[in-house]
Amino acid sequence: MNKITMKLIYLLALSFLLSVSCSLKNDSEGVTEYITKSDLVSDFIKKHVNETKNIRFIREFNPEKYLIYGWDRPKENYTWAKGKHSFLYFYSYDTASDKVLELRCFSPISEQKIHILLNNKDIEILRIGANNLQKSKIQKIRLPNTMLNSGLNIIEFRYSNSIIPKKDRADNRQSGEVSIGFVELNFSGNESIKVSQDGINQRWNSKISFKTELPERFKLDIQYRPQEKTKSYIEFIGHEHQSHRFLIQSKDPKYSKIVNLPSQSIYTVNLITENPQENGYFNWESIKISIPLDNTQQSENNSVSRNIEKPNILVYVIDALRADHMGVYGYERKTTHNIDRFASQNATFLNSYAHSSWTRPSAATILSGLLPKNHKTMTRENKFPDSVNTLSEVLKENGYYTVAIITNGNLSEKFGFNQGFDQFIQLKENIKTRSVHARSDIINSNIFGFFDDYNKSKNKRPFFLFVWSTDPHDPYTPPNITKDFFNINQFEPINTDLEHTRKINSRKITLSPSQIKYMMARYDQEVCFNDIQFGKLVEEMRVRGLYDNSMIILTSDHGEEFYDHSGFFHGNTLYDEMVRVPIIIKSSYIEKGLHYEIATLSDIYPTILDILAINPKYHLDGVSLLSQANYEKAQRYFEQKLGGGELYAILHKGRKTIMRVKPFLRIEAYSTSDQKEMNNLYGLSNYNSIREIESLINFVNLSGNNININYTTAEITFEIDNTLRQLGYAK
Repeated sequence: MNKITMKLIYLLALSFLLSVSCSLKNDSEGVTEYITKSDLVSDFIKKHVNETKNIRFIREFNPEKYLIYGWDRPKENYTWAKGKHSFLYFYSYDTASDKVLELRCFSPISEQKIHILLNNKDIEILRIGANNLQKSKIQKIRLPNTMLNSGLNIIEFRYSNSIIPKKDRADNRQSGEVSIGFVELNFSGNESIKVSQDGINQRWNSKISFKTELPERFKLDIQYRPQEKTKSYIEFIGHEHQSHRFLIQSKDPKYSKIVNLPSQSIYTVNLITENPQENGYFNWESIKISIPLDNTQQSENNSVSRNIEKPNILVYVIDALRADHMGVYGYERKTTHNIDRFASQNATFLNSYAHSSWTRPSAATILSGLLPKNHKTMTRENKFPDSVNTLSEVLKENGYYTVAIITNGNLSEKFGFNQGFDQFIQLKENIKTRSVHARSDIINSNIFGFFDDYNKSKNKRPFFLFVWSTDPHDPYTPPNITKDFFNINQFEPINTDLEHTRKINSRKITLSPSQIKYMMARYDQEVCFNDIQFGKLVEEMRVRGLYDNSMIILTSDHGEEFYDHSGFFHGNTLYDEMVRVPIIIKSSYIEKGLHYEIATLSDIYPTILDILAINPKYHLDGVSLLSQANYEKAQRYFEQKLGGGELYAILHKGRKTIMRVKPFLRIEAYSTSDQKEMNNLYGLSNYNSIREIESLINFVNLSGNNININYTTAEITFEIDNTLRQLGYAK
């Protein structure tokens, strides 16, 4: 063998070894570990247990948890339907076959016609003659499975007549006209599903449907009992009706596949079985959804897609500032001259919202990019979890010097908001002073002190400055410089210090319309003082040469109510006066002028990261405001858990639907053109809000983001408890 041949053999061998080495290396790098997020079978079984079988309209049963609209209070043995419409809801998860609704009721009217609708579709018209409770009859109505939702279903009853009952006339009650006396509802039907510890047993040639939230990419692992001649499918259908169907081979008891969906969202899951025979069941033991154990590999290096000079970042929050009390948002009073000028030179989002109506969940949303249900900071006792990758932590990792100056105890170190800050300055409340909170001029003094130190430092890093000012927050005690503004003496005076605002909040003081206007003027005076100080801050930044190279975001955590919906202050409702807040952004990456797209507090975090070309370490609920294409993907949900109340809302296609869950169930719906939200559309025959209500129910019941964040609680000491109570945050 000559030298040339030997050399060729050597090179071929070397090439082969290198290719094998590269192949092994690539295989090693391609191995991904997964962690189970959920088991759809066990999740379904938990829901199926809660399927509604019976509603008894007696006081002892507490039927009000199912009653939405158009009902009197339950009596001992029945409940009156009031007026011409009434609605109730029930849960159904076996949608593979029809159900039978057995309705026991009686009519106080000689000729009563009941028009029944299921999920806004006609079902049947009943005619009932006059009878009483003792002679009440059972009516049977078929509920077609094609009209049943998996999960929440709504039945509407429309009545031809209504009267005031004799007893009500005698008692001179003001309950109004009634239509039908309801005694009991029973749901029955052929069961296509049997659930047990072994899983779901599904009848052959049937389809089970339910909704769940799925990640964009996941590993699907299914275990089942193989059966001859049986074909089974699992199908995922998104909101665009895009279907992703997979055939499960019946000979193998396991099925595994990597699934890629268009986006993380709520999907309809269909389980479908086919068999030539009729009688038999297919067993689903488990359907596990697993996500990569380390979802941060692509973003840990925080790769930058473009060469940018990192700007200084100032996020300036004005507590309790409702957008419609600012000139740039259309207010007639000149409350915000400096902010209006700042807005005219930058980007102003006119339809901008907070996701909640009190401080702690809103602050956590700004610093996490997550909805309250996902960052788990919703109640008075909740602490901002350490497992959240906060905005301050991300910026610190990327070379920023991070500083927080706050004046609201809800953001204190005790509640976990110091995470990621090099300096955390809390200007504590003092309930013995008239203003309670440190005013914005004191905040400016601290900011200017930081600027002094920053300008003296030799190795300057870009800074992230998170400022929380609190002037407009009650009590409304403006300083001398603004206390005579807005012709306040034209109104009937009322003391608006801490003692009296607490009495107003607890309804111990009733205000006249003129006194409400007086209190609103006091609030506006505090807004005006905060505006003056913001103007001084901007000017100081210009003088020090810090303004031009700074990204500045001005916003608020929530609004404030002045009896708009029969209440005061905040933390009680999700009406627009509570959740419409300003978002104004100075950045060369966002077009100056007025923006009419919907923006939310959860969008601030991803917008900052997008400008800096930093990849988030997990899926965020907010979207970057740099791209209009992102706006449609965002979740416009609102939620509130405080003081025993629990509310949820959704903003969708020009409509806002609000659902109060506790202490009682109530649903309201408003057109966004109804800016004061006074004309409740819910219950009107021409208004269909099934989709919004179903979305809200799904939002409440489904698990949150794919990141592992758990509720944590802070130790509420006597001192903290007393301060929170004084500030209106009672249990």
